[in-house]
Order: sequence, then C-alpha cells, then structure tokens
Amino acid sequence: MNPAELVGLWSSEPYEYGSMEMTELALLPDGRGWSLFENSVGAYEIERLTWSVPEPGRLELHTHLYVSADISENQVEVEQESPLDKRQNVAYTLSDDTTPLEPDGFVALNLSERVVVRSRFGLRRREVTIHDDQTHAVVPYG
Repeated sequence: MNPAELVGLWSSEPYEYGSMEMTELALLPDGRGWSLFENSVGAYEIERLTWSVPEPGRLELHTHLYVSADISENQVEVEQESPLDKRQNVAYTLSDDTTPLEPDGFVALNLSERVVVRSRFGLRRREVTIHDDQTHAVVPYG
C-alpha cells in the first residue's frame, strides 16, 4: 500500500532560483506516475513509472516508458517514445520548508538520490490524475 503522504504533484520549482528548467514528480494513488523534465527552450521529457513504498522511508520507482514531446499552443507532438526498465530505491523524508520563492512554506520531499535531475521537490497539490500528464492523450496509459 502506498502512503497518502506521498500522493501528489511534486515540483522542483521552489528550489529553482532563476533556473530555466523545472522537474516534476507525479505520484498517483494507484501506484502510477511520471517524472517530467521541462526547460525554456522546449524540452519536454516524461518518464512514466510505477511507485511503491516497500518499507517505511523507502520509495521504489520503476520507470518503464520514455516520452519526448513538443508541446505548443495545447498541441502535443510526440518526438520519441521508447521503453525503459530503470529501477530506483531511494530513501525519502518529508519536511516543512521555505525558500525565497515560497516564503509561506510548503511540504518538501527530500530524496537520497536524484530522480530525473533533482532530489528535492515541493508539494504543488495533492490531487493529481493522468490528465495532468500532457502526453496522456497521445501516448495512453496502459
């Protein structure tokens, strides 16, 4: 069973002081999810995954699909789609945090290793569905 405390849309934005890129980690209640890397020059890369918590304080991610897309004016064009088989088992902690970008505070997800290119994420919102993945209509979830 996956703990509800991890379900949500997590973003590196609170830690991106002037950065031109952003990463997200989406963890859905049913154990599916994705990681996203996006930058200002148009890179939009998603890795679809499944996740679980095999023991308290450990997050297991199994990445199974890579999707690169061009997204403009609500149009999605898949540039590349390829299977993956990448597994990560990382320690995690949750804490309250503040940054200059988020002075009112947020819940932080701190990972022992980088997922995509970051190891710290701030909770954006608890409610997340596959429809938040902009490539879901072009590359459906299995």
